[in-house]
Amino acid sequence: MLRRAVDPLPPLFGLDERIQQRLPWMSLIARPTPCHRLEHLSRRVGADIWIKRDDLTSPLYGGNKARKNEFLFSDLAANQRNAVLTMGGIGSHHCCSVAATASTLGWPAMLVQFPQPVTEHVRQMMRWQQLWKPQRVLARAEWTLPFAVLRGWNRLEHLPRARPGLIWMGGSSPVGTLGYVDAALEFAQQVRCGDAPMPARMYVAAGSGGTLAGLIAGFRLAAFPVEVIGVQIVPSPAITRFSVAWLANAALELISDAAPDLEIPSVSRAEVRLEDRFLGDGYGSPTPEGVAARRLVWELEGIPLEDTYTSKTMAALLALSQPQAGPALFWNTYNSAPPPPLPPWQDLPQAYHQFYRD
Repeated sequence: MLRRAVDPLPPLFGLDERIQQRLPWMSLIARPTPCHRLEHLSRRVGADIWIKRDDLTSPLYGGNKARKNEFLFSDLAANQRNAVLTMGGIGSHHCCSVAATASTLGWPAMLVQFPQPVTEHVRQMMRWQQLWKPQRVLARAEWTLPFAVLRGWNRLEHLPRARPGLIWMGGSSPVGTLGYVDAALEFAQQVRCGDAPMPARMYVAAGSGGTLAGLIAGFRLAAFPVEVIGVQIVPSPAITRFSVAWLANAALELISDAAPDLEIPSVSRAEVRLEDRFLGDGYGSPTPEGVAARRLVWELEGIPLEDTYTSKTMAALLALSQPQAGPALFWNTYNSAPPPPLPPWQDLPQAYHQFYRD
């Protein structure tokens, strides 16, 4: 079961009681997530490397999406929605997290997905998503996704008593971005309490941009001077400094609307740092540097990464961190909850069987 009222309130609500009253939220994660030094990795590479363990947000399915879902699903429920459609690649962790949360709430879920480079991890993710029995529509390619969304929405709409709502790809809407505004405030508290040092640089995967936008906005809100590097796992223009700044400011505007006399900063494009040198051949395509980083972190620290997001982000940190610059922090957006027994691939819709035939 998902954790409920036993969890502490988000630090965001501590800024002003009106924020809690006006922004719908449900408790889905165990907060705060731990932050600690990667001792063996630091010794191996000669740098001071720390990790924020958002891979431990939920025993159901961890990672960064659970924070976004606290606000996204509550916003849908507040608008009388009781079914959800979302989009992503066939191996999408976001799709997995949405399907898991919807199942726990008793909501039908529709996953509209597009092909990506097929690895064993992607095959596992497709089966993991199926654990919660979502409905699925497979687009032929990314450019056909809008047509597939219309098909999926029509199917969801015709379910008995279903009132569907939409969660954007990656949960990267202004509402979803609030989850990482709150996460930034949480980390700032950990630094101020002595649980972590002030990092010289922080590295986080940048796909749809909501996690990066929320962190930048939250640190501005907390007057917390840390440089956040978004390591691109999609090429531009799928993510840009403009799109990240827009998301950050739209989330801050939601907070300002809830508490109008609260002093709210704004984020400029110049404050958004995107690093594109570790993307490789594109979304979902492993890189030699990423694979090496993933293996090193598993060997030395026993923490799993994956090749689409977190291994490329760790590769960037290892390549760009300088010992004399001070602590570097890796924000782990992957899931460390061990996989339960997964359904066989034959349980997936027929259109997905092509991804298991060698």
